[in-house]
Amino acid sequence: MLTSKEVFAKRKEGNIVEAYNMALALVDNNPHDEWNIKALAYCIIDMLKQAVNINDFAAAQNFASDLNGLNIDQSDEILIRSVNSAKQLSDPQKKIISEAKALSKQGRHNEALNAYRTALQRFPNDIALHESLGWELYRVGKLMFEAENIDLYPAKKLLAEYIRLQNERPSLLHSLFLRYADKLIGMEGFNLVTFLKLWDLNNLTQEDYQPYAADNGKTYPSIAEKVIQHAAKDALHKKQTADVAYILPFIDKAIQKFSDNFWLIYYKAKLLHLVGQNDAAFEFSISVTKTKVNEYWAWDLLAEILLDIDREKAFSCYCKALLCRGEDKFLANVRIKFAELLIAKSMYPEAKYEIDKAIESREKEGWKITEVLMGYQNSDWYTNTTASQNNQNLYRNNTELAETLLFDSMPWLNAIVGDKFTLPNKPNKPRRKIFIALAGKETPLEMTVPENKYDFKSLSVGEGIKIKGEVDQENRFQIYLIDKRVIAEKWDIFQEQIGIVDHINHEKKIAHFIVDKNINGILRFSDFSIKFTIGDTLAFRLSTYKNDKGVRHTVLTCRETKEQPKSNVVKQFSDSVRVSNGLGFTNHDVFIDRSLVEHYSIEEDNVVAGMAVLNYNNKRNTWGWKAILIDNVEKY
Repeated sequence: MLTSKEVFAKRKEGNIVEAYNMALALVDNNPHDEWNIKALAYCIIDMLKQAVNINDFAAAQNFASDLNGLNIDQSDEILIRSVNSAKQLSDPQKKIISEAKALSKQGRHNEALNAYRTALQRFPNDIALHESLGWELYRVGKLMFEAENIDLYPAKKLLAEYIRLQNERPSLLHSLFLRYADKLIGMEGFNLVTFLKLWDLNNLTQEDYQPYAADNGKTYPSIAEKVIQHAAKDALHKKQTADVAYILPFIDKAIQKFSDNFWLIYYKAKLLHLVGQNDAAFEFSISVTKTKVNEYWAWDLLAEILLDIDREKAFSCYCKALLCRGEDKFLANVRIKFAELLIAKSMYPEAKYEIDKAIESREKEGWKITEVLMGYQNSDWYTNTTASQNNQNLYRNNTELAETLLFDSMPWLNAIVGDKFTLPNKPNKPRRKIFIALAGKETPLEMTVPENKYDFKSLSVGEGIKIKGEVDQENRFQIYLIDKRVIAEKWDIFQEQIGIVDHINHEKKIAHFIVDKNINGILRFSDFSIKFTIGDTLAFRLSTYKNDKGVRHTVLTCRETKEQPKSNVVKQFSDSVRVSNGLGFTNHDVFIDRSLVEHYSIEEDNVVAGMAVLNYNNKRNTWGWKAILIDNVEKY
């Protein structure tokens, strides 16, 4: 029996007429079958295209009429598009569109482009034609925009022609032209923000925000991140104040998505400053510097904004910037700006030191010495001055104003230095645990920070420090300042808790303790000088952490004590016992394990007295009591 699959097979073989006749027979036999109709529709489309290829438009229009008569499922988007495209081809007036498509398939893209342009003049409202012309512009633009030295005039002309089209936006094609435009960044005569206003950054897609993964395994910034950053830089460089209002909302969105890109933050503050929004620029820079307190560029940014507000505070911020770690080539611009303030104060030896360091770093990179630096070198004061050996003390003695700006109203919090450690995948980047006492929290907050960001060399584990910090918008605690703190004893921010040793494993040299239902843990013999015995009461300082097994506790300090654990953790008992399979159970539900039953020869109905502790039964998922010491066994 004939099927639609056979029709599609004949089409694939190139037997279009035979397939067409088979499809007609199928539809005559069963006119409501969806696949029969689909098979006939594709055969008619093939016949229509053949007719167009031999310029038989009368036949082509008859085939188009046949397509109109088919009851095609409107949800079949692919077939609907094919039908509409075929019907368009049947119009003799649109023959030029077919010619343009043929030229494009042959790789004759410039000729195809001209044909599409002619077609669009005739049919300006044909949206599909706008789309086709856009793709042909993209193909022609490939050689133009991939050239080592892009010819700006034809490149701008091509972009302008594309922007005037009425194709679908947002779309892949639209995003590809954004990539073309980004290649012109920095070229005189091209205004990126002006183009972006026409392109409309609201057309950025989710894919545009995704990083690009190259074949070499490297990951590169997304086109959205790049183009927004480039637009901000371009607007700042060209001082395009009228464009700032347009670009700022997109910078804000990019900052949220690409929080590690400090240039976006930098340009936002600079643009706010450019348009005279100094208060907003200052407040934003303050918030940035708080979170990037160890980054030179954050203090440099704050200093630059303060130059127009308070030069003494700007001076102090430059001192903070130059105390931060940074490559000399990047610090050079900070030194030049700082030198200007030093000269204004007639601090010539210090100013010469900064200028010499800036020149040295530029020469090391093979960069030209700027006119500003050469001007200093040729000045009388420079020639007649001996540079200071370094300015480290100057920096350290002038940070108070800068720190006050950020942190003066913020209280110091007591904290403790924890262990240094490394992660398996980052063996060369040691980190340090820090424990912070927060108001209203019984347990200190545990954090980790990079070891190289703070001076921990003079401090041992458990010693005191103080910090300034706060919880940010993402509910993460941000540390801004760390300083030393004198303490009477180590781990002083941890409250002591009383627990009892309820088990000892001499082979593994560990003891287990319990404080309450929520707190228990392990004591390693090697960590403490105490000789542990079951039933010992101990005072602990404990830190808390989470792993895949839940909440766990680390013992920081441990000492013997006469204080007693909580009454709901330990109790004395004296009760009659029943024995089953070598295990003992009192009438009041105290469990006696096999080792104690055997050691004390406990038998059925003996009265046993001793000490029991709270114990969790993993098999039953319940809490109960377990004997740990036996004081007396009465046998009857």
